[in-house]
Amino acid sequence: SKLSVGKVNKAEYTGEAIEPKPVVKDGRTVLTEGTHYTLEYERNIEVGTAFVVIKGKTEGGYAGKRRLSFNLNIVFFFLAVLSLYNSRH
Repeated sequence: SKLSVGKVNKAEYTGEAIEPKPVVKDGRTVLTEGTHYTLEYERNIEVGTAFVVIKGKTEGGYAGKRRLSFNLNIVFFFLAVLSLYNSRH
């Protein structure tokens, strides 16, 4: 069967690990993390390109993996600094 994975949206930098949860489907059926697949994250703390790796669980009837990228942006930090700067003038 053909699996589909929902888009992973960009996220704001927080200084902590960002772990988006993409929707994984087998046809129209939404699969369950931990039962059908696992998620692993790479470079998901610092600003820039991060990755989520979806790995099929053989005991859940799936195999293989897919690596998706998403961006961590510094928008929140920039806006906070700008706000602080404006409040002083």
